[in-house]
Amino acid sequence: MCNNPGKRRREAFDFLGGAVIKKQLAEGVPRKRVGLMITTGAPARQHSKLIGPNDATVGEVTSGGFSPCLGKNIAMGAQLTHTVAVAHCTLNLHAVSHTGYVDNAFSKAGTALKVEVRGKINDAVVTKMPFVQTHYYKG
Repeated sequence: MCNNPGKRRREAFDFLGGAVIKKQLAEGVPRKRVGLMITTGAPARQHSKLIGPNDATVGEVTSGGFSPCLGKNIAMGAQLTHTVAVAHCTLNLHAVSHTGYVDNAFSKAGTALKVEVRGKINDAVVTKMPFVQTHYYKG
């Protein structure tokens, strides 16, 4: 008998959703949750369109607003629904059921995107989260 039940579960994957997690660990995940720093214009709100290369819509903002700590507009994630040409390859960005995630091609920090806010196109940059590092005592 194993003294560490967590280790046994990680090896057996005999829990609800275990097969999906095992596959994701082996193959990687097709999309990631990302943060966005809106560098120009108004804050991006829920359902604001995210625009990628070639002016193609690559998804939408799931939440956003002004950050008093940073003094900047921030937002989170996108739901991808289109096929978008990136560099020399074409990615199939099929519809996903979870909001707040983007295809790995757009998840790297520093990736430039555009966001449409009230009919105007503003610049956005993919940013690591959390936006503000915590300094809690973890004794």
